Amino acid sequence: MMIQGKFLEPNSVDWIRPENAERVIGVQGCAWAEFINDEKHLEYMIFPRLLAIAEMAWTQEEKREWQHFKPRMNAHIPQLRARGINSFTLTDEIELTTRKVEHGGMEVMLDTEKYPVEIRYTLDGKIPEATSLRYDRPFIVNDSVVVKAAIFREGKILGPILERNVGTEKEIRNYFEYVEPEHWKNVKQ
Repeated sequence: MMIQGKFLEPNSVDWIRPENAERVIGVQGCAWAEFINDEKHLEYMIFPRLLAIAEMAWTQEEKREWQHFKPRMNAHIPQLRARGINSFTLTDEIELTTRKVEHGGMEVMLDTEKYPVEIRYTLDGKIPEATSLRYDRPFIVNDSVVVKAAIFREGKILGPILERNVGTEKEIRNYFEYVEPEHWKNVKQ
């Protein structure tokens, strides 16, 4: 199960217990349409989300990996648009997430929906260029720093430049963990 990009073990969500797993017979994706005025807007709201739902339904759990899905999703967007489907085209923004590590440092993770691209970044306050550090894996900072990052394709910046102050005192989270509402805890199964 994914909630804002963070994988949760199925048994960590109270209403999907291992002993009840055989009762799950499929997946569902809802589109609340009370504020969707026409078919084009509906297409924009459900694509590429529908691709992610299909991934959850048809890909074995142990093979579900964001880094493997991202290229497939990016390949499908032009195909959907060529068929006249008003698909969301994926964002050119970079997502920055941090987590505390031992000895007071902070691990910095950068990601983007786009593929194939490079993320280039700086830690010295300069605007990233095609020759700046290439992001290949999380890196550690041990002091407060300004991270600037941009998406590059063929040496050119694709979207906005991310600028984020990263310190060692507070994690930056870009997901929402599932928290069971108190009133559900008292409901009999």
